[in-house]
Amino acid sequence: MVNPGTYTIDMSILKAGEMTKVVDPQSFNVIALNNTVMPADDRESKVNFQRKVSKLQAEMGEYSSKFSEISNKMPYINEAIKKVEQPVDEISKLAWDVKQSIKEVSLKFYGDNVKSRLDIQSYLSPYSRLGSVAYYQKYSTAAPTKTHIDSYEIANEEFQPIKIMIDELKIKMTDLENQLKDMGAAYTPGRPKQ
Repeated sequence: MVNPGTYTIDMSILKAGEMTKVVDPQSFNVIALNNTVMPADDRESKVNFQRKVSKLQAEMGEYSSKFSEISNKMPYINEAIKKVEQPVDEISKLAWDVKQSIKEVSLKFYGDNVKSRLDIQSYLSPYSRLGSVAYYQKYSTAAPTKTHIDSYEIANEEFQPIKIMIDELKIKMTDLENQLKDMGAAYTPGRPKQ
């Protein structure tokens, strides 16, 4: 959704590293249709809210990918540790610490999967909270409700420490992989070979 107003577009083709202009810039007007049942009184603030939700959702998606990448390495690392021909006390402790951090981040970011499957009430995770707001706001023409605004703020606030936890987890994973490499452990996916 965009605000009514005048916009300009131009068109070019990128081919073999060369940009070729197809047409000169063209201006056009976007006019709001008056066919909504519950139009927002302030369209600009409605659009700005939708953009804020989309931006936070994109950032959560980015951190979700980082977290998945870290989590998906653990089974391979566990197998590599089993095959190391050196004492594994220290590296096993580091791997256990990483696994515990993964569990903690998962619980805070996505909520309690077991409670969810057993239909036991648990708190909303920032990921699901924002997902609900985005779902209801995406194609809505109505102004965001107080509940949606509050949910966005809560999700944003709860997400900030999770970002830090994921960044710290990435550092722990790099340390773990470097120790595995130094011990001559079998290669694990995503670990630099050199």
